[in-house]
Amino acid sequence: MRFPEPYGAYLKEPLPVHEAELELELADMGGRARVIRRLTKNQLSVSRPLVLGPGPDSFYLINMAGGVVQGDRLSTRISLGKGCRARVLTQSANKVYGMERNCAVMRMAIELKAGAYLEYTPEPTIPYAGSRSFQLNRIRLRRNSALFFWDIAYPGRYGRSEEFGCDAYFSRTEIFIGGDPALVDSVLLDHRRQVPGVPGVMGGYKFVANAYAYADDYGEFEKCLKGLSYCVNDRGILLIRILGNDAIEMRKNLERVAAGFRKSYF
Repeated sequence: MRFPEPYGAYLKEPLPVHEAELELELADMGGRARVIRRLTKNQLSVSRPLVLGPGPDSFYLINMAGGVVQGDRLSTRISLGKGCRARVLTQSANKVYGMERNCAVMRMAIELKAGAYLEYTPEPTIPYAGSRSFQLNRIRLRRNSALFFWDIAYPGRYGRSEEFGCDAYFSRTEIFIGGDPALVDSVLLDHRRQVPGVPGVMGGYKFVANAYAYADDYGEFEKCLKGLSYCVNDRGILLIRILGNDAIEMRKNLERVAAGFRKSYF
């Protein structure tokens, strides 16, 4: 993972690191998503397949530590085999605690084989005051696979007046189609280098959500995006950007869009 400057210096601050891993490989068996490989190390785990109403089989990612602390190095890899369809969620918000030294690094790698379908809809990341977190999402798709993925960030514990008090929050999403780069999108918040509320950053809003979709054709699905800011790049990745001050309303909009994607492509 490439750290934006000057944050790479955090890695040199002396501190024992704590590594945790999760590898989850799913395959289609009679129209159901089934686990064919599951590897867990330390606090990261995953639930058994669950049926949460109409739609694909669902799996919950679990961090049994209850949050992310300094020195954490968390790595998750999810792979869906040919024709496999699944939804992956997280059990709770990703709480990133304040830090005195070093930082926390989170890596998510997703790979979809031909004809696979994935909804990855994690709970929000909440960077507490004084936290330093760096996240990389790397997603590899095939041309006839389908993906809906969102990434939500809160400004901190805003009820405690901690809005944008983190030392650094960095999230980078990279999407590849057939091995070729298709999208790179980054979010960086650091109140010491920029005022988060200014135009061009958060513009006076508290919450930010980015959603990414990929499918063969967006004809019917685009009807679900009325009133939202979105675009489709020249590689066919659809990006939705939402800024808001009402977390509940933002979540309703995202769930409405996710339901529309499921109805169109599942």
